[in-house]
This record gives sequence, structure tokens and C-alpha cells, in this order.
Amino acid sequence: EDKWQALLQRSLRIDPFVTANINALDKDVFLLVCRPIVSALSTVFDTTSDPDLLDDVLSGFSNCSKISSYFKLSSVFDNVIINLCKFTSLLSKNKPPQYSSSPKRITIFGTNKKAQVATTSVFNLVLRHGDHLREAWRQIVRCIISLNEMELLDGLIDKDPFEGKKKTKKAAPKEGTASTGLLSFIPGWWGSTSEPEEEEINPTDVEAEKAAKQTVLNCSINAIVESSCQLNTESLVFFIKALILDSAPPSSSNAQFNESNAMFCLDLLTKTTLINHSRINFVWVLVSDHFASIVQMAKTPSE
Repeated sequence: EDKWQALLQRSLRIDPFVTANINALDKDVFLLVCRPIVSALSTVFDTTSDPDLLDDVLSGFSNCSKISSYFKLSSVFDNVIINLCKFTSLLSKNKPPQYSSSPKRITIFGTNKKAQVATTSVFNLVLRHGDHLREAWRQIVRCIISLNEMELLDGLIDKDPFEGKKKTKKAAPKEGTASTGLLSFIPGWWGSTSEPEEEEINPTDVEAEKAAKQTVLNCSINAIVESSCQLNTESLVFFIKALILDSAPPSSSNAQFNESNAMFCLDLLTKTTLINHSRINFVWVLVSDHFASIVQMAKTPSE
């Protein structure tokens, strides 16, 4: 109390505060307050169920993204995306083996309004400010993988880039053959013959599935991939590295390897590589060793 009184007395003896109409310190001030602001927004988003308050929080995340992009503060934008991704319910850890393909997961996502608005907000922010995304590309790729596990991304990899023809769904391969994809010329590349078991769709989950599909449609994920040719070099490098990490062959350090997810990421990596044909010399340096290692591990020679 004595210190507070002393501070009040001191304030009476100093010169009047003068507002300076300059922005020289805007960046420094933003750096001081951005992390506490993002932390506060995350806490409110996690604890509230008020739609109006959720809208205000999402506006706060959006404004932080705009300012970080204006000042080219990639670490701040990464922090915004990483925090928002936590609320999408797409990065759940320690999932049981059957959970990834279970219709129940679609139902959970389709009935979770907070997860839906967080997912839509995340991808829309990436679409607008993707040039400034770095480490958080890993979370974005994993969110895309989760949506693919729920079979909500049928149109993302819909063409064979080597022939320009629309891909058609084929019958499940017989035992001893590998799954197909953009790189279907490498059958059995990981040597796995297991196929996921399909579960019957519960009619009561139809509305939840519709909501989930509409959310994914609002995310414009295909536009994010297609616009990768417009990303600056540094952001593209992190995007490609994230795809490489999640399409890596099984190893002792990759205990939770999932062949289906890896094949999907490989398809996505191939598509991204071809989309960036105008700078293929640069992109090929990043992906060539990865493609070569996969070809060398193939169990069956290409036909």
C-alpha cells in the first residue's frame, strides 16, 4: 500500500503523458503482448459455450494472425495455429486401432460445434496467411490426415497426375497386394497386406456426417494444396517436410506407422510436387531422396 501511494505521488510530479502518433514500436509492443493474448483466447475458447463469445475469440485469433502476417512474425502465427488445432479434436493422441476408421469418430466430430468452427477457422487462416506458416505445417498435415481417416477428403486426391484422368474407386485388392494411390506403380512398397475392416454406417449418424462434410467443404483444403505453388519458398519447404515426415517408411523410431496414412501423404506429396512444376528444380532437391528410398524398399517390382 505504501508503494502504491508513493507511485501515485510520483505520478503527480511527472510531466503530462503525450501521445505520439508514430508506429515505430508497434511490432515490439505486439511481440510483448501476443503470447499472453493467444493464451487468454485459448482459455476462453476452451471454457465457454456462448456462440457470441466464441465468435469474439475467433475474431481475436484472426486479428493476431493478420498482425503477425503484417509484421512477418512466423513464430507468432505458428503459435496461433498450434493453439487452434488443439480445439479441432483432430489431433487426439493414443487412439485405439479401430478408432481411426470408426463411424463414431465422424459422429463425434459432426456433433462438436466448437471443433467444427475451430477446424474451419484454422484452414481459412492458413489459406489467407500460409506464406507465414512454418513449424505449424506439421499440425495442419496431421489434421488433414485425420479428416482423410474419416473418409471426408474423397476429392482431394481425385486425379492421377501422370495421366490427367480422374481416379475411380477400385475393388479392394486381394491378399498379398498393396493399396493403390498416385504412386500405384510401387506395389507392396512397405510389404503390408493388411486391409482395414469396414464398418456399417449407423443411420442415426447421418446428420452428424452431413455436418462434418459441410465443415470440410468450408475449409477449402483443396485450395490450400492447389495454392502451394504461390507459397513463398520457406513456407513451402516446411509444408513439404511435414508431408515427408508423415509418409516416411516404417522404422524403429516410427512405432505408430500407418500404411494407409503414409500412402495418402505420399499421394499428397506427389500432387504438391507436380503443382510446383514451375520450380521443380528446387522442389526435387527436397523430395528426390524420399522418393528414391521408397522405390528401393519396394517388395514387388513395378509392372
